[in-house]
Amino acid sequence: MCDVDNDKKGDLIIVEGEIKAIVTYLTYDKPGTQVVGVPSKSMMRDIVQKAKGRNAVIIPDPDGISEIVPVVRQAGARLWMLPEKVDDFIIQESLDTSWLRYAIKPARIV
Repeated sequence: MCDVDNDKKGDLIIVEGEIKAIVTYLTYDKPGTQVVGVPSKSMMRDIVQKAKGRNAVIIPDPDGISEIVPVVRQAGARLWMLPEKVDDFIIQESLDTSWLRYAIKPARIV
């Protein structure tokens, strides 16, 4: 899901949790895209800061939005806020690749 040998020009999606990363990666299904599953909220800050300069979309869990907004702003990343966890959202709404790619586009820079 995240190949450190890939160039850094492709999309980068950061989520909290490895299972969320797998579900997001498989559904997004775009060559060159890297999806990073951060193991915990406490590690999210460091990972997002390292995304500075990338075309990064951060998808936090709903209960972690307020803590991550300042870091996302500092990194110049985009934030996609969902009413539930991203993997649950994808599965519950039966999202396919084209819908997920369309839905993530308006993620905004905060």
